[in-house]
Amino acid sequence: AVLNPSLVSNILPILQKESENLDEVAVTTKAVELLKLLMEKSDSIIQIFTDNDGIEVLTRRIKVETDNIYEIKDDQMVDDGQDEEREYNTRTERHELLDSLLEIILIILPDPAIGGGIVSRLMQEETHNVIIRIINDWRVYGQMIHSYAISLFAEILQIEPSSYRVIYETGLPKEILKAIKESHTPSSEFLCASCNAVGSICINKDGIKIVTEENILETLLSFLTEDIFITPLRGETSSILGGAFNELLRHHPEMVMDGLTASYNLIEKVIKLGQYTCEELIDMEEKELVNNNNNNEEEKKEEKKEVIPKFYHILNNLGSFLEAFFSQEVSLNKFGAKKWIDIMLDLLGIPAIITAEEDLVP
Repeated sequence: AVLNPSLVSNILPILQKESENLDEVAVTTKAVELLKLLMEKSDSIIQIFTDNDGIEVLTRRIKVETDNIYEIKDDQMVDDGQDEEREYNTRTERHELLDSLLEIILIILPDPAIGGGIVSRLMQEETHNVIIRIINDWRVYGQMIHSYAISLFAEILQIEPSSYRVIYETGLPKEILKAIKESHTPSSEFLCASCNAVGSICINKDGIKIVTEENILETLLSFLTEDIFITPLRGETSSILGGAFNELLRHHPEMVMDGLTASYNLIEKVIKLGQYTCEELIDMEEKELVNNNNNNEEEKKEEKKEVIPKFYHILNNLGSFLEAFFSQEVSLNKFGAKKWIDIMLDLLGIPAIITAEEDLVP
């Protein structure tokens, strides 16, 4: 009974009905979750949904909830006397609904059932303005919604590459790159979505040009050494970043030098961080000698815990990135293979400062 396709016709009016009552908003979220379940279980549901103007209904509700959340932020600023730099971490029922709405549209767009001309339909509903509003204010919308908005942009470009010119004229690609450079949302979802977005932008030569001009490859790799990204990059995220870089350079040979230069600069930076970490540890040892080793072993260990784990995880994240980056052949000829060999040998000397201190790493 749950998979009855006629349920779609019951859900659409719920999506169309706007409400200021948060209980009703919560009910709408449940309806969207049910719609998601239907789409995952039955291939015909997306077709039924799109045949009944579901995409238009969905995109309009996304716009409404995007505006509603922004208005909540404005009200909070007035009530609390806060300025625009404040971070808004509280998720409301409307955040939950917008989350679910964006999930649904990301399920629908790649499906063949939607047919052609989807980009023009989305532009008519001002979807590009919705994306721009979200990506320019992640503190208001939250990390997940922000990442979904970037993913939505990437998906729109991928399903209709021929519509790049239409999208480019909205200014959306430049806004996405600006968000990647400036927002620094500390989540693995943001990092993965950003990689996909850059790859989508580079489908077109104009896109490659603005990615190069904005030095985006260097920006993406700089995240590997930033404190706020150490935890989000742990696990498979660093590998995803490395794989995305590999694919980008293989598909766009004109970007090889920029990509290799950014990767080389990253390794150089990590080596310098390692040397700095070494110097800090040596300073600690020297202070212990001056103080006649008055500190007990537990106190010494606690001091080292302030220094070692951060670099340890940066090094691990770099290793995962490089393993994925070189998983498929990338030509080093133009860059200079010997230069790469030399810096990799320098990098290999870094772990020696960590191996004796493994018990300090969480």
